[in-house]
Amino acid sequence: MARIKLRYVNEYRDRHGKIRRYVRLPGSRGVPLPGLVGSVEFMAAYQAAMATVAPPPPSSKHVIHGSLAEIAAGYFRSAAFANLSETSQQLYRWALKPIVEAHGHRLVRDLPKSAARNIIEAIGASRPGMANLTLAVLSNVMAYAIATGVRADNPFTGLERYRLGTYHTWTDAELAQYERRWPLGTRERLAFALLLYTTQRSGDVVKMMRNDIVNGCIRVSQDKARKGTSNELMIPIHPALARALKAGPVVGMQHVLTNERGQPLRKLTKFIERAVQAAGLPPHCVAHGLRKAGLRRLAEHGSTTREIAAMSGHRSLTEIERYTARADQARLAGRPAHLARQSSYPGFAGGSPAWPHCAAQSHGPAHPGERDQFGLPRHRHLPVGCGDRDRPAPRAGSASHHWQDPRPRRAPPRRRHRGGVHPSATSRLSRRRRHGHIKLHAPAAAVTLPALLAAHGQ
Repeated sequence: MARIKLRYVNEYRDRHGKIRRYVRLPGSRGVPLPGLVGSVEFMAAYQAAMATVAPPPPSSKHVIHGSLAEIAAGYFRSAAFANLSETSQQLYRWALKPIVEAHGHRLVRDLPKSAARNIIEAIGASRPGMANLTLAVLSNVMAYAIATGVRADNPFTGLERYRLGTYHTWTDAELAQYERRWPLGTRERLAFALLLYTTQRSGDVVKMMRNDIVNGCIRVSQDKARKGTSNELMIPIHPALARALKAGPVVGMQHVLTNERGQPLRKLTKFIERAVQAAGLPPHCVAHGLRKAGLRRLAEHGSTTREIAAMSGHRSLTEIERYTARADQARLAGRPAHLARQSSYPGFAGGSPAWPHCAAQSHGPAHPGERDQFGLPRHRHLPVGCGDRDRPAPRAGSASHHWQDPRPRRAPPRRRHRGGVHPSATSRLSRRRRHGHIKLHAPAAAVTLPALLAAHGQ
């Protein structure tokens, strides 16, 4: 009698003595096979079970030469992969694992650009961030395949990345609302203070040790440093962070931020997400947004780009500008106006920011009998703060009455005497004015020269 051997088919005799057969692939449930072995009904059920279950992952002992599984394994042994940091290596392996399980048996040289696009778009339909990461990793794998001579082109080159936007930067109102919900002494408040006042990433915050706190600073070794290098920072401890560290909670003697059992709090992002939900904040307030809020505060208080980079550990100043792009524009724009309001510029009469080029109000004639220090009548027909040299002096008693013109005034050039007033008279007058013997409250061009000479007894 001929025997038929089918893969993944098992048979057994039940308690009633009846023989039962089923298909069971690795990692899936068994599918019963009705009818006699080899019958149409039996073979149809077998083919349907084999078609609905995905093929098993390729075994490491039987890897097809030139397949995606072999090329990926070779890339993991390459120098390009070895030069990555440990965190990046774990991320690359995590991104490639589902791709190798689904397509590891396919030949790399036969991968068309349309299939490459379908792989990325299938992931991007639900997880665009994961699609961008997979695109970058597969592009590196194909670059390794080109270097080893497996194929001549990269099918992932030119594929468009998904636009993800940026993380939300916490506002001052959101920061205050979180602090009201989680007071000092709670684990949520300590995690909040570490993220905000150190401006570090979540992965760096969970690794902070208590013995890293030295002389009012906390030592941080960043994960994103290049392999073989050390990006170690000394972050000054803010007074608010010092209060949070003192209030605790203190569980364990090694890590600064721990769970209830004293173990390192690994899933800090999820922890902040639950705390945000309990505080009634919108879901876009995430842990990384606290880092951006700290950088925003540094920018608003006048810190330079290099000073901010010294706190955050960024190697690129362009990255700093991207993080601080949402700095409070109203405060930054109000800074020059505040400084100018404190100065003695005449355009700021009465403390109002009336810039010289936009003040166009007319004050009309002066009060009857009002005269300046030269005994001449005042004229009030020009715009206030126009900035011209023939602007009349402000009225006595106004906020800018005692203003002295800070602009340097040059003495008139010497000319040949052709009658009239000798040039030496104006020169002596200019010297007296420069040495402080005469304090003009109005520009000299607003007063005629004969009147000036008559006022000084010339």
